[in-house]
Amino acid sequence: MRPIWRRSDIKSNVEYVLLLIESDSGDREFELRAFERKDEAIRGGRCCYRTEKIPFELVLHGNLFGIAEQVRLSDGNRFIFDSNGRWHTWAEYEEFRNSFPDYRHYNRGRNTKFTLSILLALGILTFLYKVFG
Repeated sequence: MRPIWRRSDIKSNVEYVLLLIESDSGDREFELRAFERKDEAIRGGRCCYRTEKIPFELVLHGNLFGIAEQVRLSDGNRFIFDSNGRWHTWAEYEEFRNSFPDYRHYNRGRNTKFTLSILLALGILTFLYKVFG
């Protein structure tokens, strides 16, 4: 996933949180902010969640998946980022996952074999490109 903030902007003596923002139109974004005790949860008519303080190493490296795995929302709930960098609350993720009850069973084995075959083909193509230009 793309870097979300410049490393040079991170200050080691500042504690950071993420604001997870959903606009009125449903667009979702996130914003890294310095931790403030009285940080408003609603800014400019946009609904948002705030995380707990994020460990400095995760902020420094811009590791969104690590942040979602290790840090909870200020209300104690979990959240995730999908492969496109969109955030979802854990409840939304569970609801989506449960709406396809046979998905896991259907994909067991098939998806893994397909993914491995694609990765192998890409590896071979990369190798051939590097060797033969």
